[in-house]
Amino acid sequence: MKNIKKLTESDLNRIVKKVINEQSPYDGHPVELYKMYYRQIESEMTNIEDSITELERMREDIMMDEDLDEDEKNDLDSLIGDYLKF
Repeated sequence: MKNIKKLTESDLNRIVKKVINEQSPYDGHPVELYKMYYRQIESEMTNIEDSITELERMREDIMMDEDLDEDEKNDLDSLIGDYLKF
């Protein structure tokens, strides 16, 4: 048979805080959380900027490719253009 344990409100608060702190790499400190999220956003923005640069290079390469006819170039250019719109 299982034992039933009674918890006080302070026991429950302590347990909840412990669980929350274990889930957060910075113990819920607002400034540290802000810094962590800022770094994540900055990293993602760098990835997006790199992807845009790569798409622009691809677009230039496609336009210079002599093995593609004009319809193929236009189709690929349109596809890349769709990705570059935001």
